[in-house]
Amino acid sequence: MTISKENIVVIYREGDSESLEFAQYYQTAHNLDDTQLISIPCSSTEILQNETIFNNEVLNPIQESLYSSASEVLDRNIWVILLGYNVPGGFRDGNDVISSTSRLSRLNFSFEKKLRNNLYNRKIFQRFDISDSQQALIVSRIDAPTLALAKIFVDNAVTIRKQSLVNGKFYFDPYSDLTGTEADAYEELMLEFQEETLPDLNLTTFTTTFIDPYIDSVIPFVQQDSFVWSWFTDRASSSFFRDTNTLRGFFYNADYDAAYTIRDIEDTRWCFLAMQSGYISTAGAMSNPTIEGFLNLRAFFIALLNDATVGEGLLFSTPYLDWTISFFGDPLVKLNFPVGEPPLGIIPIEESYDAAMVAINEVLTEENEAWRLMSIDFARSMAYLLRKEIEIKESRQFIVDMTDLETEVSLLYPTNALVLKNSNNQRESKLSTLMDNFIEYPQRSNLYSGLEVTDPTINDYLSEKEYKISKLISDIIKIEGTIDPIYTFDEGYWPLEFDLIHYTNTFVFYHFRLEVEDPLDPSNNIYVNSADDISNWYYEKEENKFVSIPLTGVPSSFAGRRIRYESPSNYYLTRSSVYVFKINQTYINESTTNICKNRFFTDIIWS
Repeated sequence: MTISKENIVVIYREGDSESLEFAQYYQTAHNLDDTQLISIPCSSTEILQNETIFNNEVLNPIQESLYSSASEVLDRNIWVILLGYNVPGGFRDGNDVISSTSRLSRLNFSFEKKLRNNLYNRKIFQRFDISDSQQALIVSRIDAPTLALAKIFVDNAVTIRKQSLVNGKFYFDPYSDLTGTEADAYEELMLEFQEETLPDLNLTTFTTTFIDPYIDSVIPFVQQDSFVWSWFTDRASSSFFRDTNTLRGFFYNADYDAAYTIRDIEDTRWCFLAMQSGYISTAGAMSNPTIEGFLNLRAFFIALLNDATVGEGLLFSTPYLDWTISFFGDPLVKLNFPVGEPPLGIIPIEESYDAAMVAINEVLTEENEAWRLMSIDFARSMAYLLRKEIEIKESRQFIVDMTDLETEVSLLYPTNALVLKNSNNQRESKLSTLMDNFIEYPQRSNLYSGLEVTDPTINDYLSEKEYKISKLISDIIKIEGTIDPIYTFDEGYWPLEFDLIHYTNTFVFYHFRLEVEDPLDPSNNIYVNSADDISNWYYEKEENKFVSIPLTGVPSSFAGRRIRYESPSNYYLTRSSVYVFKINQTYINESTTNICKNRFFTDIIWS
């Protein structure tokens, strides 16, 4: 089940005829029934003085309306809340202004300021579902200085729903004059998006260029635009938004107070200016969210590319809840992108070529990874065949050592026949043709393209892809161009790969404890790696791209991605022997170390 109009309620201010009129206007636009409009006894103050007032006026009345026995929507899956005209947008907590949309995302939980969002930036994408709704709700605002303007915001969203396609320019500013570790990390995130995700949108792009670390490169104005993502200049004017005949989809400027007010018609902060200029959705901070609290643009656009609504994309891209980031616009809207490359007459030809090569390389990455995995499975099969030969020879030796001559003679002939049938020469004769074809495949598939060299050898391929194969494979290859030993694993090397599992409903960082056991004697721990030792541990940061696990551990948002351990050279194991690998994921919550349930993997040493 995915989000639909059945999953939303609209909140309006009790006794406020204009607030009710807005709610009914949105109701008509989406064909909602009357039970989906909920009134609360709140003031019209945009920012309330404290949490207690907010709870009394906003949170508690909404909670009662949704979950009491008398609720008219109790039998619905209410996953989305829209705060309407004249409903409070936040409350003060010390020097911070906590956003209503962020706080109400955790409607059924107590307030925990700047709490990590467990749904943030999941590496294995999935649409919002009922299990997600038990952790956070999707909450957005549509508000304005006047009722007429609030209705225009709804009209703009209706237009996009009808026309669907947003194909205007993407204005992108990945640079700012902020310095420090957090600023560098956000700039890196922006540049990664530019390289890896932006081409997939198939939009004409305007991008600022790096000038000087102390000068903020800014977008001078936008025209014929559909998206803007920038930082950090925090004020502008309506002249920034030039005339356009394109649909304006989403605007975000990462700064410290872009969403402080949406009701002041003279305000020059970004959220109000964007909505006033025709953008159907935007987001911003009501007070300083810290740089690490800025929205993640890659998570947002990957959600949209996977047919998610704007509301889903915003929730999945915000690092913290019960915090200062506020969402504006119709949360049910979907933004669809053009199919294929942008017109070559608009974008320089070399940029279109780069976008095409990104798509080609993604396909090749999948093919290369499949080849690598097959090489391991082939080696594993050969290791089992070698294990079979060893055990048959051990059986023959047992028979030779028998004292019962008659039994020995009767068993020795068939056993010796089994030894000959499963000898190394027999294996090579049966498998060498298959392995020759397997080794030739990447050479042929990369012939004159795909690699830096033309007409590559298998060694060229292994070198460029940074792959190695088992010596069990290289030893039986008969084709010319023997594999260089530097591209084969050391005998006894063993890797372990498994998927990361998320065991709790809170955002955590995982570490891993590994034990290697003798399957015939589980009490015999051949090797133990403690959770404090992160050496030789890697996680799949991007698909098929592994990096070392940092000291902090692997974020739970990587659930479903692979974790890899590579054996230290002083702990190699016996080729063709079978071992049991026991994994514990651990995480720290409120200073307590939690150990997750044991996971067991059995494998043969195939190197």
